[in-house]
Parts: sequence; C-alpha cells; structure tokens
Amino acid sequence: MIVTNTIRNFGKVGDAMPIPNLIAIQVDSYKRFLQAEIPPEQRTPTGLEGLLREVFPITSYDENIHLE
Repeated sequence: MIVTNTIRNFGKVGDAMPIPNLIAIQVDSYKRFLQAEIPPEQRTPTGLEGLLREVFPITSYDENIHLE
C-alpha cells in the first residue's frame, strides 16, 4: 500500500463570473422606486407612488382636516 500526500490548492481558482456593478443596480432600483422622471399622471402605483396612494388622503376622525 503506497500513500502519497498530494496537496491541492483551490485558492488560486479564478472567478466563476464577473462581479456586476452593485452600485449601478442599487441606483437603478432607487430610480424605479421614485419614478421621478415620469410625469405624475403616467406613474404606475408601484414604489413610492404606490405607497403614497395607499396612505393618502388622510382625514381626521371628525373629518375637519383633510391632507392630500
């Protein structure tokens, strides 16, 4: 029985795929969330627009104050 001590180094293996630009992904996501470049009448109810449409208008319990 012959035993050989073979050392394998996997630390030098290259990247499987290139790393994407993570900052660009976040910035694009934030732009889609804000919809700032889209006119208000053309905005879809997603992101910040959807959140604000869901919450507003706010009316006081006695209906004397109305916030739009």
